[in-house]
Amino acid sequence: MNKRLIQDIRFHWSEVNLTLLSSVLLSLSMLCGIGCEEAPLPPVSLDGLVNMMEPDIAPPLDQMMVTIEMDRSLPARDQMMDMEVLDMEILDMESMEGPDGGVPMGDRCDPRLRATACDPGFVCLPVPGTRVFQGRCVPSEDCSIIGESGCPDDAPYCHLRGRATECTQPSTRSRGEVCLDEFNRSLPCAEGLVCNFSICVEPCDPNGDIDAQCGNNRQCVDLTNQLNQPGGFCGAVGSCDLFTNEGCEAGQQCQFAVRPDDQQTVYFCTAEGQLNEGDECPLNGTAADGCSNGLMCINSPEGSAYCKRVCDTGAYQGPCPEGYSCREVLNQGGGFYIRGLGLCIINP
Repeated sequence: MNKRLIQDIRFHWSEVNLTLLSSVLLSLSMLCGIGCEEAPLPPVSLDGLVNMMEPDIAPPLDQMMVTIEMDRSLPARDQMMDMEVLDMEILDMESMEGPDGGVPMGDRCDPRLRATACDPGFVCLPVPGTRVFQGRCVPSEDCSIIGESGCPDDAPYCHLRGRATECTQPSTRSRGEVCLDEFNRSLPCAEGLVCNFSICVEPCDPNGDIDAQCGNNRQCVDLTNQLNQPGGFCGAVGSCDLFTNEGCEAGQQCQFAVRPDDQQTVYFCTAEGQLNEGDECPLNGTAADGCSNGLMCINSPEGSAYCKRVCDTGAYQGPCPEGYSCREVLNQGGGFYIRGLGLCIINP
C-alpha cells in the first residue's frame, strides 16, 4: 500500500468518524432533552464502568428497596467505544509498551472478560494505544489473600487481580472504596482488604466461619477454583446464590435489591419468574410476570422495561456469554450505581 493511498484512507476514515460523532452528539442531545434536565450524565470510562461520585444526600430510609434502571449514557458509549483508533494500518503488538513501561508478553486476551480472560495464575493486561479488546496474559505471583500471604517484607500485600495474585504494597483505599485505574484494572486496597474488581472488600476463607469473617449475614464468594488455592471475598447479604439459585426452594428463584440506608446488595428468594431474556416486563413483577433466574426487569432509556441478564463485574460468579462483557450500568437514581453487579452488554 503506497503512502498516498494510506493518506486517502485515513482522510475518508476521519470523515466517517466525524459523521458518526455528529450523530452520537445529536442522540445525546435528544436523550438529555427527555430525561437529563436535572443533572449531567455521569462520565463513563472506556470500558463502560461509571466513575461514580458519592451523592450528598442518601435515598429516604423508609424505602426498603430501590427501582433499578440502565444508565442512559450507555448507548452513546457503545457507539463511541473505538472512535479514538483512526489508524487503518495494522499495529505491531510486539512493539507496544505496557502500562508499566514494558511490553506485555504472552497469549492474547480480551481484558473485558475479567477473570475468564486468562488461566489461573495469569492476569490480562490491556495494551495501551490499541483497541479495548487487545491484551496479553501475564503471569503473576502465587500469594494468598487469606492467612499468611507468603509475600516478602518489601511487598507484603497480596493483591487479587482476576484469577491471579501478586505481592505489592498496600494502599489506603478503605472498605467500599473504588479500586480501578484508568485501564479498568484492579488496584490494591488497604491491609486486610482485597479488590473484588470494583470496590475494596474483606477477604474470607470459604472453609471457615463466614459470619465471623464477613458479619451481617454476608456471603463469602468462593474463588478457590479460579485461583487454584483457597480464598474468597465477602459479598452480598442473603442466603441464596444469584447465579446458581442455590438456597431457594422449588418454584423460587434468587433475586437482588439494594438497601437504601447502607447501599448493601441483598439476595432473597421470590416466586420463580417465567419471562425470558429480552421480554418486556412489569417492574416488581413476580411468577408469570417476573423474569426468570439470572435475569432482572430493568428500565430502559426508552421508558419500557425488559428482562436483562445480570452478571458480576469481576466475572467470578456470573460471567457473560461470548461476545458480551459485564458493565456496571445499574443506576438506582440519586447518583447511586451498584458496585460488583452489572448487565451483560454486547461488545462493539
